[in-house]
Amino acid sequence: MRRALHFLDDLAGAELAAALTLADGDERLLALESVEYNPYRDAGFVTARAILDLCRSLIEI
Repeated sequence: MRRALHFLDDLAGAELAAALTLADGDERLLALESVEYNPYRDAGFVTARAILDLCRSLIEI
């Protein structure tokens, strides 16, 4: 049975991206999921940009 990793709410995107570099090469990291994102409540698309930056950092790993 696979378990999901859950991070604390309000973890800053840069902190999460830095933490994920520790998973570089770890075959147990299979996927990440962004949940409860609401573009209508994302003033200035700040959260969308953070998600995009996180995805880009994962591609670079």
